[in-house]
Amino acid sequence: MANPPSGNVHWMVRLNYRNRSLSFLLLFGVLGLHLAEHDPSVVTWLLLGLQFLIYPHILYWLAARSNNMFRAESRSMLLDAALLGCWVSVMGFPFRIGHLPHARYDAGSTFRLC
Repeated sequence: MANPPSGNVHWMVRLNYRNRSLSFLLLFGVLGLHLAEHDPSVVTWLLLGLQFLIYPHILYWLAARSNNMFRAESRSMLLDAALLGCWVSVMGFPFRIGHLPHARYDAGSTFRLC
C-alpha cells in the first residue's frame, strides 16, 4: 500500500467517503430505532456501531493508501451492498428498511420510492 500525498486521493474515493459517512450515520439512527423495538443484545449494538460509525472511515483509509484507489473503492462498494443485505436479513426484511436504500429525491419533485 502506498501512502498518497494529501489531496491526491481519487475523486471517487473522496465522493464515496462523504456519501458513505453521512448515509451510514443516518442509517445508524434508522436501524437503531428499528432494533430498539426488539431489545437486541449488546453484541448487536456493537456490530451496528462498528458497521455504521467506524467502517466508513476504515474504508477511506484503506482506499486512499491503495495503489489502485478506483479498484479498492469499487470493492468497498460491493462490500457495502453485501453487508447492508446482511443487516436487512438479520432484521427480518422489514419493508421500510429494505426499501430505504432505493428511496430518492428528484430535483423539483417529491420524495418517492423508485
